[in-house]
Amino acid sequence: MSEENESKQPLEAASELKGMVRPLWMAEVEAEMERARKKFPCPNLLVTAFSEEAGEVVKAVLEHYEGKGSLADVRKELIQTAAMVGRLLEEGDPIHLLNPPIHAA
Repeated sequence: MSEENESKQPLEAASELKGMVRPLWMAEVEAEMERARKKFPCPNLLVTAFSEEAGEVVKAVLEHYEGKGSLADVRKELIQTAAMVGRLLEEGDPIHLLNPPIHAA
């Protein structure tokens, strides 16, 4: 696949669920959240883990830009980062005094 075609590929695909379109990446994020909960149960340094995952996204993007990585690598890191955001919203981070769940004011 050419670089031009690869850059035109969407980072998400869609599936039909009861008449609604739901991005497949949402299911991947949910699965990653469950995997991460088992591997790193709360209380955990979720804010710290989020910042580490965000850094991994930046690294993957730069590696892709330099021709050393793929969009699949970027997507994987984005899924992991989104999972950390979901965990922060649902579980908070008691170590950093963010009590769950975090709701809009």
